[in-house]
Amino acid sequence: MRISKQLRTLQFNYESLFQIGYFLLIFNQILDQSQFNEMEYLSLLLKLSRWVLIIYFALLIIWKGKYPYNKRGLFWLCFLIIAIIEMLFFNGKLLLIILFVLVIASYKTNVNYLINIHIKALIFGMIIVGFSSWLGILDILGVYKQFDNISGFLFKQSNIRYAFGFINSNIIPITFLYLYLYTVLIKKDNYKWYMDVFAVIVNYLVYLLCGSRVCILLLLFAVILRILIQIDKKRFLSFSAPMAVALLVSCIMFSLILPSSPLYATSFIAIIDKFLTARITIMRNVLAKFPITLFGYGEVSIDNSVEYLVMDNGYIALFVMRGLIIGMIFMTFILIMINISKKKKDPYLMMFIIIMILANIVDNSILHYITFPIYIMSFNIMKIRKNRGRSLYER
Repeated sequence: MRISKQLRTLQFNYESLFQIGYFLLIFNQILDQSQFNEMEYLSLLLKLSRWVLIIYFALLIIWKGKYPYNKRGLFWLCFLIIAIIEMLFFNGKLLLIILFVLVIASYKTNVNYLINIHIKALIFGMIIVGFSSWLGILDILGVYKQFDNISGFLFKQSNIRYAFGFINSNIIPITFLYLYLYTVLIKKDNYKWYMDVFAVIVNYLVYLLCGSRVCILLLLFAVILRILIQIDKKRFLSFSAPMAVALLVSCIMFSLILPSSPLYATSFIAIIDKFLTARITIMRNVLAKFPITLFGYGEVSIDNSVEYLVMDNGYIALFVMRGLIIGMIFMTFILIMINISKKKKDPYLMMFIIIMILANIVDNSILHYITFPIYIMSFNIMKIRKNRGRSLYER
């Protein structure tokens, strides 16, 4: 009875059509990171549906007919031109085009609703992929980490890691971390302490199954930051903004400069490298083979004759695959969001950005569907200056 009533009252206006398309696109991106994308016909279907969704959002933009003809709109037009150049001439993929149509189609959308849809799409996608691996349609993929001999960390006695249908065992831990961050971002002061307990238990179980020591540590750090916010918001904002900028600069230097510097050979860096499962060494190998250029290398192909290479670091992936221009644009986005959280006195958004900056040391989530809402927020929030007295995320 309730379902039929909801169907009768459902209105297919611009906002609802945007949310439906957004849900389908995020779901598509999740499947793209699963073993479904390794099946020939399903891979083709996923690619085709991405193009369909891009056209869908383009038609929504035309239907609305309200492109923001201001500095922000001009910037995103330049962004589109760069994205098209990268795709046509530098082996780029569709992700930048997807981000552009999502951002422009989100003009004056309710960001809270968007984040809710984002959370639901992430959960639904993980359930579908995980359930498929449980049924045997996809492989559970138990992988043994051979980069270090650290065992017993946080009571995990085995280095076996399960991917549960995804192509990488880090995907589930990093998704659960962002689910926590988005939930806190929506609930803000209404987020209760027992939800932290629940989040820690769930993420710890994910850690035991999927590994990723850094993700569970980041979750614990995020919980500590949330508690500090509850204790004193004003003081948290006073030190968190400069800390976030310092962390961003440090992470860029750690990822792009340290691997090629003389410091790499020191014993202290060797210990850190061991704890991070040889990620600094991997970054060094990547930068040696693929020096940073203006437009990047697009989808990097790696053959078996070279040293082990993988784009586990978000800063390396961004600057190597997308190039210096796109890399600097996304670093500017992060700085903009730090400034917005400070000006709007939003400690929860600041907490999100701090964890996001740190998370990209071990995972590629800067230019990634999992952080799309951040860029949509950066596009929409600035207009609030003309709407004094209204909530930060309401339109």
